[in-house]
Amino acid sequence: MIRRIAWVGPWSERSAIAKFGALVVQQLSGRGIEVRVLRSETGAEAAETALPAPGAIGWVGETDAWDLWRDHDAVLVNIGDHHGYHGGALGLYGRVPVITILHDAYVANLLHGVGGDFLARVAAAFDGPPPTEDGPPPADEASSRPMTGWFAAGAAGAIVHARHYASDVLAACPGPVSVIPLAYAAPELPPPRAIAEPLTVATIGRLGPNKRADEVIRGIAAVAGGPARIRYRLIGAVETAERGRLEALAAKLGVSVSFAGEVPDAHLAEEFATIDVVACLRHPVLEGASASLIVAMLSGRPVLVSHQGVYAEVPDDLVLSCAPGEEGPDVARHLAAILDDGPTASLMAARARAYASATHDPARYADALLAFIPGAMRGAAAIASARSLGARLAAFGAAPDDPAIGRVGEILGALLGGTREEGGAMMSP
Repeated sequence: MIRRIAWVGPWSERSAIAKFGALVVQQLSGRGIEVRVLRSETGAEAAETALPAPGAIGWVGETDAWDLWRDHDAVLVNIGDHHGYHGGALGLYGRVPVITILHDAYVANLLHGVGGDFLARVAAAFDGPPPTEDGPPPADEASSRPMTGWFAAGAAGAIVHARHYASDVLAACPGPVSVIPLAYAAPELPPPRAIAEPLTVATIGRLGPNKRADEVIRGIAAVAGGPARIRYRLIGAVETAERGRLEALAAKLGVSVSFAGEVPDAHLAEEFATIDVVACLRHPVLEGASASLIVAMLSGRPVLVSHQGVYAEVPDDLVLSCAPGEEGPDVARHLAAILDDGPTASLMAARARAYASATHDPARYADALLAFIPGAMRGAAAIASARSLGARLAAFGAAPDDPAIGRVGEILGALLGGTREEGGAMMSP
């Protein structure tokens, strides 16, 4: 029976992953499980205000890894692609067999933050040469070199939040891998208003080139009379250069755009009161799942998505799909249809809200997590022993492809019950 869990991850009130964690930890605590929260933020992010927790909140960097392992039935480590929120957790990998929750499909930015040659070594071990460009990667790089393998290989089991990146994780993880849809809850939002002109389209979250705001602007401009019939609201932090680029494009095409900046949850309801459609476009897709997509569906507004990654895993009749990398024409087509037939768009949005409420329910996530942990922990002893023996063999000069390494793994698996459950197959609740 699971009685004590260590939960490692960000716990800042500004982090979406921390908000996810607070929802799940609340559910676990409600089931009588003692959950110890250990923050993983570093640098400036470590000074951010913490969310409430069921007990005292500690810091993973101040905790001995083996004491943590010995005193808990499982150590769960959340990993996302931001070093400031997750850098403190990296020291656990390779030391104790944790269960990792992988939130992003691309983690080069997290590894960049470590400094030195760490990214280069991880990239060479799993995915080839490291990325060298700043900012979002090209689409082919994001899909071909996600580098989640390093975190999967260092864990006793792994949880992903969508199927599009599960195969990479499964190939690297020595234990079982489960697909559990991200748990999330929207803040209290006003109901959608009746669709009418002028229509307001919004993009929510930190704004970068992969959010495809330029394609939304082009789509609005392509609708008959679009610049007069449709407004565009961008809600989230944005770099000065990116804002300037979008404003210049909007001015050229005559599209009305406005920037709200970063908006706290407490004020998000005010923004949603005037929003009719939410744009959740991404290219490339860097995240595993998307909290903003869940919030958009829970809001009851029609949602525009790029048809790839987690966005393509939502049933087709619940969202408005656009061609990845060339979203503009589809944005125009969908917006014109909404203006032409608002009631049909509203019915689709209502179905999406019901789907999101059931699929991303924190109680469902906690149930699936508790069902997964025992299978992952059954192989933990074998994984820890294999790593220890592997390190000793490496010290004696054994190469990774030495037949002795394979024989050691087979013997440990036979003695300790194996490290995979159901042949390592992906499981979904």
